[in-house]
Amino acid sequence: NLSLADLEGKLEAEKLSGLVAPLWSAIEKLRDQSAATGAALNAKFAAEGDAFKGEMGFGGAKQFYGGLEALIGAPLMVDGSLFKAMQMEHCGEKDADMPFDTSNGIEGATSQLEWEFVVAPVVENGRYPERGGDFRKDHPDWCRKAEPLSLYEAKMAREVNPRLVKAGQAPLIMEELVAGRMYTGPMYEKYNAVLRFNSAR
Repeated sequence: NLSLADLEGKLEAEKLSGLVAPLWSAIEKLRDQSAATGAALNAKFAAEGDAFKGEMGFGGAKQFYGGLEALIGAPLMVDGSLFKAMQMEHCGEKDADMPFDTSNGIEGATSQLEWEFVVAPVVENGRYPERGGDFRKDHPDWCRKAEPLSLYEAKMAREVNPRLVKAGQAPLIMEELVAGRMYTGPMYEKYNAVLRFNSAR
């Protein structure tokens, strides 16, 4: 039987203390349910429309087919350049150097450092955030490696884009390559928060 103190301890250990209040509220609500099984409880919870109450919301068909533009608007341009706009969003905003941790254990990431890691990495041991503890020492082969963007651009031009064109799809552009690489790193935490917030509105 989980107590409030147990929940606080577990979430604090994972640096997620901000989730205590909403989770405890949901736990108390679940305890008051009269469903006999987990499946019945889940069905009742979903049917009453209380599931997440918009938190971590996922959009429906309208949002899917509307794409990102319908959800968050058209991309901004800086001096007519999408790339410069992306750079400004990651390096020029007030949270650009504000550290954040990810749910998979990467500690101290910043938008600015992640932009550098993807676009113009500096090869310097320990420069870029990694999972905490002894991860670097225990699993050096699993750590992220700073590699030049040109390596990925060449692979995109040589391997990926010809396959896309052959399949009748538009080839990737450099901005999409950068965005994809950014998303597969710690920035997914920030991107998903924005997208889920907007899809739940």
